[in-house]
Amino acid sequence: AYHKTVKNTDINLLGKTSFREMLTILKGARLLISQEGGLPILRHFISRKPSCVIFGPTDKNFMGFDENSNLNTNNCEGGCEWIFDNWYKTCIKTGKNSGCTKHTLPEKVIEFTRDTIEFE
Repeated sequence: AYHKTVKNTDINLLGKTSFREMLTILKGARLLISQEGGLPILRHFISRKPSCVIFGPTDKNFMGFDENSNLNTNNCEGGCEWIFDNWYKTCIKTGKNSGCTKHTLPEKVIEFTRDTIEFE
């Protein structure tokens, strides 16, 4: 499998839902917490409900949506995508594996979301 199972989850739907079921879950969920990419974009277009979106090397001001809490996890103002060929794998500052999102603790995400998202 491409994605690894996340340990200690309450409900694991990995490989157990169809695309249509996933869209229904996205639309009905009170909040989505996700890295920047496909799921927050789909949720934006099907419901406009809030998401906490974790950005790494991509620019939250360019790629983020207004209803979301866009958490920038890197130290590069404006992101660093497309600056060089391996921008998504290698940090432009350190030259090592891109670790923008690896050190984002769940507590930071929860605190950020609590402080920035208003629920209906």
